[in-house]
Amino acid sequence: MQVFPTDVECCPIPYEEAMSAEEKFQVLMEAVGRSDRLGSRILKLSNAFYLGQFLEKKVRTKIQRDFFVRQLSEHYRTTSLQVYYIFETPGVIQIMRMTKTSLTMIRNLSLNEYQDLVAKSLEIFSGVENLGADDVTIVRNEQ
Repeated sequence: MQVFPTDVECCPIPYEEAMSAEEKFQVLMEAVGRSDRLGSRILKLSNAFYLGQFLEKKVRTKIQRDFFVRQLSEHYRTTSLQVYYIFETPGVIQIMRMTKTSLTMIRNLSLNEYQDLVAKSLEIFSGVENLGADDVTIVRNEQ
């Protein structure tokens, strides 16, 4: 629900749309590894989001999805999808505003906590998207 800072540099998708699914996956895995080596919490969350988005929206067939999923560790297999679904509506811009959330925190959520976060995210950002900045602050303060 963070609305500040208002001007946020969004972490771009690390691959080009014209790339093949295999190339996109390879670039995503390199970006995940790089953010891990850099120790950047925000980059880890952003790249996990893009990985989850890739698996859910960009991969065309179940066979291809299963092929990519088998190449992931259990941690990234689970966490990337969780991050994607939690931030699906607000997008990466909201991840860029996060001050404490980490992949490990998301991974350690119980099923009920995770489902509640996904539902709350949809509820908050579906209702907020057409409001002005002052209205967003009011909604945020009422939560």
